[in-house]
Amino acid sequence: GKWHVSTQNGAEAEFDAIILTMPVPQILGLAGVKALLEEHPAQLSLLQNATSSSRYALAMYFSPGTTLNMPWAAKYITEDPCVRFLSVDSRKRGLDGPEVGPALVVHTGVPFGVKHIDHTLPEVQPIIIQHLEDVLPGLPEPLSIKCQKWRYSQVHKAVSGSPGSLVVSTQPPLVLGGDAFTHSNFDGCVESALSVVSQVKELLAANGRL
Repeated sequence: GKWHVSTQNGAEAEFDAIILTMPVPQILGLAGVKALLEEHPAQLSLLQNATSSSRYALAMYFSPGTTLNMPWAAKYITEDPCVRFLSVDSRKRGLDGPEVGPALVVHTGVPFGVKHIDHTLPEVQPIIIQHLEDVLPGLPEPLSIKCQKWRYSQVHKAVSGSPGSLVVSTQPPLVLGGDAFTHSNFDGCVESALSVVSQVKELLAANGRL
């Protein structure tokens, strides 16, 4: 058989196999997947016990020729209750120069994110900017500012046992993956990807589709 998938806007398609790698709470928000998992209480419990941290990200975009005087491309901040990570994104990407408008990216810490996660962006943005001014006084005036809520930013508690992937259905294959099934860094993502590929290849071969 095949998976029949429909989107919220009415588009439909069929697939031999499905791989889902979004944050676990969003996987559990998919009605069809949740219904399948309810037939497997042990798997559902594993997923429900996994948790993610929340934070905000803010980007400031400056006009070309603007100089940001900090000597670093990225820096962790430990002494501020809001700002946790800063990056001169253009410099980090090797694009520093007078013809480039620099961009400064701010990530908040998890405690701040958890405390304010249900606030609106217009409420949170000025708070972040005030803390940023405390950390980096005298910043030039930006051309524009973009603030983003990152409800599921990093895995706080991975799926128990760190299995790398989770097979919800074998025929047709439905496999879950992502850093929630390993640990929250690049190596964890790669480890999960390898596990997912191995599972899907094995399942497709068993179903005569590989």
